[in-house]
Amino acid sequence: MHQCLTCLPYSVKSRDTNLCEIGIGFVDDDHYILVHLSSSHPMLLVSRMWHEQSDTCNVTHLYSRYEGSI
Repeated sequence: MHQCLTCLPYSVKSRDTNLCEIGIGFVDDDHYILVHLSSSHPMLLVSRMWHEQSDTCNVTHLYSRYEGSI
């Protein structure tokens, strides 16, 4: 099974929080690896579940931060 997800936080301390971006890859069906991303890496669509909960959690502003990369 292959799956790609973009996950954004459900909580941040302030709108100016400096968030780091990490990539995690699942290899050989038995372990995960850290994937180092270039500064202008593309991102996959953000999960529907995040969009459904982001307004409740007051983090919808995070989507605009990454919208240009999606």
